[in-house]
Amino acid sequence: MSEENRVFRVILCGFSDIDRLVLERILKLSEVRPRRYELHPPGGTSPDLILLNEASVAGEKECNGLLNDSERQGVATLVIGADGERAQQGRNYFVRPILALRLLKKMDDLVTEAFAYAPELAVTDQARIDPVAASAPLRAPCADETGKTLCRGLPILAP
Repeated sequence: MSEENRVFRVILCGFSDIDRLVLERILKLSEVRPRRYELHPPGGTSPDLILLNEASVAGEKECNGLLNDSERQGVATLVIGADGERAQQGRNYFVRPILALRLLKKMDDLVTEAFAYAPELAVTDQARIDPVAASAPLRAPCADETGKTLCRGLPILAP
C-alpha cells in the first residue's frame, strides 16, 4: 500500500440496516480520495477504525463479539450519537445526522491523529489539456454542425 493512497478498514457496530447502507455508501465515496475507507472483511486482519452507534445497546456487544480486548486496543473508535455537548468534549464523537462530507472529514481527522497519516498535497501547474479537444474548432454549446443554428432551431445571433 503506497503512502499516497492508504486504505483504512472500518467495522460498523450497532447500526440498523438502513444506517449500514448509508455508511457503506459513504465509505464508497472515499474510493477517489487519498484516505480511503472500506468495510473490514470478516476474518481479515485487525481493523483500523470502529464506527460505534451510541444509541444501540447491542452495539458494544456486537463490537466485543467481533474483536477481543487485545485486538481492540490499537483500533481507533468513532462514536456516532446525538449528544452535541459530548461532541464538544471529545474528538472521537460524531453528532448525527450522518452526512457524507462531515463524516469523512471527522474520520480523516481521527486517522490523522491516531495513525499520524496525512497524505501529501500534490500541487502542479501543468495544465492537462486533451490534444484532440484543443485542436477542435470552437462552436456554441448548442450549435449544429454548421455552427449557425441552436439545437432547437433558433438562429445564433452574431455579436
